[in-house]
Amino acid sequence: MAEDKGEPFRVYCKGLVSKERVSDRIVEVAGIGVVICDSKDHVVFEMKKPLRNEKIMYVEIVELEALTEAMNAALTLNIKRVVFIFDDSKFHHPGVQNLRDKFPHYSLSSVAEGDIKHAYRLARDAVISQISWPIETSHGTIWKETCAVCLEDVDVPKMFSVDYCLHRCCFSCVKKHVEVPYLSLFREFRLWRQCKKCSHMIELAAGCSHMTCRCGYEFCCTCGSGWRNKKETCTCPRWKESYIIHN
Repeated sequence: MAEDKGEPFRVYCKGLVSKERVSDRIVEVAGIGVVICDSKDHVVFEMKKPLRNEKIMYVEIVELEALTEAMNAALTLNIKRVVFIFDDSKFHHPGVQNLRDKFPHYSLSSVAEGDIKHAYRLARDAVISQISWPIETSHGTIWKETCAVCLEDVDVPKMFSVDYCLHRCCFSCVKKHVEVPYLSLFREFRLWRQCKKCSHMIELAAGCSHMTCRCGYEFCCTCGSGWRNKKETCTCPRWKESYIIHN
């Protein structure tokens, strides 16, 4: 039981409804998150709960369910003084009025979504728990999830969550997203090129535009076209003034 010494406890709650890809299907799933903190901001209770009833797949109903669970949790912990923190106006819904009146002292605080991040993350975890599935292998059970970017089925530990919005994609897609601007900078400020065969990065320090990768692939530094039989397949000039080192 939480010990109520007169200082108000803060109750955060969030309900989410999301359309997610599961293998080759798009499904609608919902989840709620609840966090209760004491006056020193120490977490005394947290909960994440998936909602699987197709009849409640509406944002308003799911948000209301999150608030109801949060209020019930606070009552179970015998908390008398509470500040309910949320990002909508569901607290005034007639369906929760009876629960609300059971608190001798309460106040409301409507905040931006980013200020209930912990509850949001728990709600998102509850959603994610419904879009992964187990696969039995010789090494045991592996959980899979479909990457929303490349649509590949990926091991759950290899999925990445964006910190603010909590959208998820696989590490490979994150790597590509990060690499693209850096490769552009390399190409712009230094004569770096990426081998199309093995993806190794090569720097042209000076000389002609002919590059040979460590894997043996030969290509044009200017446009990236491959060479065949020791000859270029493009019409780019072999030499550029900027490629020549001057004393």
